[in-house]
Amino acid sequence: MDVVADQNTDSAPPESQAPAPSGRAARLRWGVKEMSVAVGVLVVVIVGLALITNTISFNPGGPSTDAPIGGPVIDENQQFQLGAGQLHFPLHQPKLPSDWHPNSADLDQVGPTVTNGQPNSLRIGFITSAGRYVSIAESSAAVIDLAREAAGTGSDAPMSPKGTVDVAGKTWTIYQGTRDEVSWGVDLGAVRMLISGNGDQAEFTTMATAVQTAPVTPTPGS
Repeated sequence: MDVVADQNTDSAPPESQAPAPSGRAARLRWGVKEMSVAVGVLVVVIVGLALITNTISFNPGGPSTDAPIGGPVIDENQQFQLGAGQLHFPLHQPKLPSDWHPNSADLDQVGPTVTNGQPNSLRIGFITSAGRYVSIAESSAAVIDLAREAAGTGSDAPMSPKGTVDVAGKTWTIYQGTRDEVSWGVDLGAVRMLISGNGDQAEFTTMATAVQTAPVTPTPGS
């Protein structure tokens, strides 16, 4: 008699498998690192698009036009027109090299003799072709007061000349500026001028020559 061994044909039940997480559950598993990476990528994309479309701008002194690399550009003619309508001394609008870009403008009250709260100084700043900053202030205030204002000192702070420089027949007085900078000032009678900034001597000379030879723009009361 053949004996047939009993064989257990029952197989073990398969292990249970957890259901795949839903979309919401998967998102909740994102850690701080993953979220930071995603936000960083988004910021880079937004900034890149903004730079491409020229929508990022900075304008400290007035309406800007198409800005070159390195800073904004203001409408220089408009700033001189605004100044001519509020000041009471003739303005000199310098003709500077085409690669100098006007980037800031201010109408200020300078010195202790300001009356009726009216501005008595127009300052226009330029970025030179070398990327340095040179400004010209034209005012009815004394040159020494313009020099103090440029250096950021008090109205009665001592301000001794550091020397002089001759430019096209005019003698400009050199004063200490802010930090290690200097300023050049000159009294042209109806108007006083001060050049300041971190430009070199050649750039200051370019500005001095330009304002001395610039056509004069009359203003009310000048």
